[in-house]
Amino acid sequence: MKRNYLIFVVILLTTLSIINAVYVPLRKRATDFTNCSANITSSFDLVSNANPPASGTFGLVSLTVNQIPKDIEKVKFTTDLQDPDGKSLKGFPVDADGCVFVGVKCPIQAGSRFSVTYPVDIPVNAPAKYTLLVILSDDTNGIEIVCSGLVATVKTEQPDTSSSTEPYGTITKEPNSPGFKPIGSMERIPFGIPVKR
Repeated sequence: MKRNYLIFVVILLTTLSIINAVYVPLRKRATDFTNCSANITSSFDLVSNANPPASGTFGLVSLTVNQIPKDIEKVKFTTDLQDPDGKSLKGFPVDADGCVFVGVKCPIQAGSRFSVTYPVDIPVNAPAKYTLLVILSDDTNGIEIVCSGLVATVKTEQPDTSSSTEPYGTITKEPNSPGFKPIGSMERIPFGIPVKR
């Protein structure tokens, strides 16, 4: 009797292991975008020692909202990195609990100024041109408060730094100075917030 029970358990566990190992692709729905609210004043920046950050490095996202339009019980940040075709890179979008960030105290009152800086890892498979999207929302009800984005273009060749005293990747305030060679560019883009279908 115990032997039959043991055989049954072994067969059951083997079957469950095989079922667990089977690859089942997930179906992803397309994301539609609508316009952000025009009355929200925010500034958004991506900074790093290489500006913009290249693949395999990290950058610091700085988001400042001059006036929060409504109370936020629990802050959520959604960060997305997309290729030029608008497809999210592997591992993105990423959601983060903003209430655990240093200097952020939840709930946040309407009308207050909000500023936060947090790291974003740029994956090794990131293309030379990518779009970084940031959405600030209230995690308790899913309402998007602020959204912003930028396009980063990273040049693959390293600049000639032999005549420059600046470290590699630093963009100075004087672009016409001797030895100045920017390694990339960033431009702001208007975009919307994701809408669930």
